[in-house]
Amino acid sequence: MGLMDDLEPLAKRLARMVREVGRVAVFTGAGISTECGIPDFRGPGGMWTKFRPIDYQDYVASAEMRAEAWRRKFAMEPTFRAARPGRGHNAIAHLVRIGKVAHVI
Repeated sequence: MGLMDDLEPLAKRLARMVREVGRVAVFTGAGISTECGIPDFRGPGGMWTKFRPIDYQDYVASAEMRAEAWRRKFAMEPTFRAARPGRGHNAIAHLVRIGKVAHVI
């Protein structure tokens, strides 16, 4: 019995629960995009394993830190541009379309 076999009953249970309730709130984060090729921050090979996070106070106080933040953003642009919605994004979009989602957090 593999991982997918273990997940199928859970997925069916979740689908039943969503059908039975009026509306749901979706809690998600950066991890939803990793299957789309966008690296996360904390995981193995994540952004923070390569670059130290820039703290807000350093960003505000230092023109060099602001320039570095923008450099990092522009360096990731090809990756972001190539990304397409994944299964999680599509599932959430479907739930929004059918009126099940009250909030996405």
